[in-house]
Amino acid sequence: MGNITVFSGYTPVNLEVMRIDRVPGFDLYITGAKGLILYREKNIEFTLKNLKTLLENNISYLYFKNDDESQYFEYIEDNLVSIVEDKKVTSDKKASLIYDTSAHLAQQLINEPDSKNIIQRASKVMDTVVSFTSASKDAYKDIIQMLPSDYYTHTHCANVATYCLALGQVLGLTTRSGLWELTLGALLHDIGKTRVPREILNKKGTLTRQEFEIVKQHVQWGVEIAGETKVVPQECIPAIAQHHERLSGKGYPFGIKDLHQFGRIVALADTFDAVTTNRPYAKARSSFEAILLLKTETTEYDRNVINALIQVMAEKNAQVRV
Repeated sequence: MGNITVFSGYTPVNLEVMRIDRVPGFDLYITGAKGLILYREKNIEFTLKNLKTLLENNISYLYFKNDDESQYFEYIEDNLVSIVEDKKVTSDKKASLIYDTSAHLAQQLINEPDSKNIIQRASKVMDTVVSFTSASKDAYKDIIQMLPSDYYTHTHCANVATYCLALGQVLGLTTRSGLWELTLGALLHDIGKTRVPREILNKKGTLTRQEFEIVKQHVQWGVEIAGETKVVPQECIPAIAQHHERLSGKGYPFGIKDLHQFGRIVALADTFDAVTTNRPYAKARSSFEAILLLKTETTEYDRNVINALIQVMAEKNAQVRV
């Protein structure tokens, strides 16, 4: 593989992900003597001849303008099944594309929470994500290794969806028994935060009681948004509605104790990701520290889900129980 040269304002794209005889929808640039030069215009197909010529010249990366990021991710979405099924694409590249696409969709959902089109696109991507991780016992580990260390709402949603997918598989869920619905619901679990005022959501200090009451409404707002779009299956709703409920009844918004399995899984994944990423008011804890913390919350979280989390975060083939 060729070396990646960094160019300000541009993002490299590995030739592995370029699909033959497909129009990319964004301009492609190549390294020239004095910097980047236009290689293929956005409406021109990328051909097998192009690929062979580039590889013969030891070129493994092209570039696109950062301004074309949305067009790039739409291209990846449209071709994700083909990329995932391509044996020439490395597993870590597939995992990286899957995560980045999920996070980008989460960001778009935050910008346009009522968009049926974006939610339908997210549903389609979750199909591919579930298929990819179901094909191999430890495939989800490749995605988990990609998770960022800093907390942002859109990456948090993608992280929680990844953890829930892994937890669901360890707990025996399949595509026929709710794994896809759990994963999509987890991706959408914080969609209600789009209605929380920015100055409250991004506040670095401690929230006042009144501000916290407003934040708590994001759960119900999320259920409303998901319902209003009419494209989110009802089976996904518990993942959104119960991610802040606790087995002790001390959660919100309803203080219920009898949680749906999805609620139990997303509640744990939500907390685990929150405490293992850097936030304005708290530094990230290690996975080990976070699991120890969650193990002490014996009345809050489902022990079976905690056991599954330990298995997910353990080294391959390790047998760790609580």
